[in-house]
Amino acid sequence: MRCFIALEIPQSIKDSLQSLQETLKASQADVRWVKPESMHLTLRFLGNIEDTQVEQVKSLLDAVAQDHSVFTLGVKGVGAFPDTQSPKVVWAGLDKGKDKLIQLTKALCSHSKAQDLPPEDNPFSPHITLGRVRSRKFRQMLTNALESSAWNCPDSWQVDSIKLYRSELTQEGPVYSVLHTVALG
Repeated sequence: MRCFIALEIPQSIKDSLQSLQETLKASQADVRWVKPESMHLTLRFLGNIEDTQVEQVKSLLDAVAQDHSVFTLGVKGVGAFPDTQSPKVVWAGLDKGKDKLIQLTKALCSHSKAQDLPPEDNPFSPHITLGRVRSRKFRQMLTNALESSAWNCPDSWQVDSIKLYRSELTQEGPVYSVLHTVALG
């Protein structure tokens, strides 16, 4: 099954991110925007894992969570991968608490290696995906919108748990279900 480890985003943050999406949609760029109910912060993408590995991942999460306490995370800024001139993925950045988030992710990766789980293909870059660019249509308008944005989320949130999600790909987009939740600290 296709799985990933992530943080759930509170509704107040999702509402703010949806407002940012609406601003960026004015560019009319060809972007498949992430539905607010599907927004999350991926810590570690596992890809396709066997059913037997799910228990390993649950144990991994339990072990990592014991060593990390609750922290506050803030969202600030907007950008794109690989860059704003050639956007493929539009994202919101993270601010307050980003160092603790990086420490948590490093611990997850370290424990993953010890349990022979698939390696992470890309280095961790803390962000919340807002959309994926599908074509070059109005791309320059999107670039302009991204580069002129001074967006800042007024809220932050307490990160108090990490979750293992299953992702099922459908015609309407991915459907996520929580397989395991563990509290930090």
